[in-house]
Amino acid sequence: MRKRVFLAFLGCVLGGHGAIAGVAYNPRPLVFDGVGITSLAWSLDGKYVAACAMGGDCRVWDAASGKILGTAPGLGPSVEQTDGIAFSRDGKTLVLPGDGSLVVWPWAAGTAAHQVNFAAPYNGFKNFQGFRHCGPDGSLVESTGDDFHSWALTLDDEDFHVRHATTLPPFGIDPACLPDTPAMVVPGNGGDPGTVVSLTDGRVIRKLSPQFDEQPDDPNMLITAVAAAPNGKLIAMGANIPSETELPDGSFVSPKAPFDVRLLSWPAGDDIAGIFPGSSYVFTMSFSHDSRYLAAALDQQVGVVQLSPPARPRALTAPSDGFVPIAFSPKENLLAVGVGSAVLLFDMAEVFQH
Repeated sequence: MRKRVFLAFLGCVLGGHGAIAGVAYNPRPLVFDGVGITSLAWSLDGKYVAACAMGGDCRVWDAASGKILGTAPGLGPSVEQTDGIAFSRDGKTLVLPGDGSLVVWPWAAGTAAHQVNFAAPYNGFKNFQGFRHCGPDGSLVESTGDDFHSWALTLDDEDFHVRHATTLPPFGIDPACLPDTPAMVVPGNGGDPGTVVSLTDGRVIRKLSPQFDEQPDDPNMLITAVAAAPNGKLIAMGANIPSETELPDGSFVSPKAPFDVRLLSWPAGDDIAGIFPGSSYVFTMSFSHDSRYLAAALDQQVGVVQLSPPARPRALTAPSDGFVPIAFSPKENLLAVGVGSAVLLFDMAEVFQH
């Protein structure tokens, strides 16, 4: 009963149709010499932050002091997604996508980057979809594919070769890992919005049905981002919602509830609330380590919402026309946002004091 009351309250607070509140904050900057940060990563212990910019120039900082610990130019291709780079589990190596391969930079050892080539058939997949640490042991997983296939490739800790491969639904863009279990949330489109897939055997655990509008089966609606809360109780799904949908009779109708993100309970899969109204595209999302906050890079700005206790969303950056990478620290309520030539660290306690 107490859970149902809380979920109803959450939906009431977050489900307002007003604009995201904009307040001036004072984030801590980590300065980058390159132009246009495209990817961010935190080490699993929260001690290090890494960023890569256009052209593959990369840098690693000590998160607490802001000291630059490593710099490497031209490591790999520009990948416009937050999880386009990743630390190894021990935090001593940074990995980037190559062309059917990986670029591996042992930054802590001070040695040069090298390339790891995948064996067939995984060397033929060109559609890189991101890195993430999955399962109870935090294994590094790369999702990749082509126009017809998608795979989750679990990488070896030592040499970063493929240790295990799982077939994913082919439409998946930038899937997310569920905590404490080897499973992924794979986004789809309006007709098949999302699927939870086991990384152990590839079986479908559950189909997801976020209620973005009155036409939930609209094939033109693309699920563009998913995130799973570390407490294992929430899944967030973001969409590219068309401004109007053509019906079979040739007429057009606009969405009745144009929220950009839907929150679903897990493992029940119930749709709880819609948040971040007013934009038309969600690039990426990130939950804080305690599942108290959810941040989203939208087509107009970066928004963050406090889920417990519920509070209306805040806008952290000025309107932007391009992709802005974001990532929460796995240990603190610090949100890293890549803006221009700097990584800005926002403290959520300060943000929601206003």
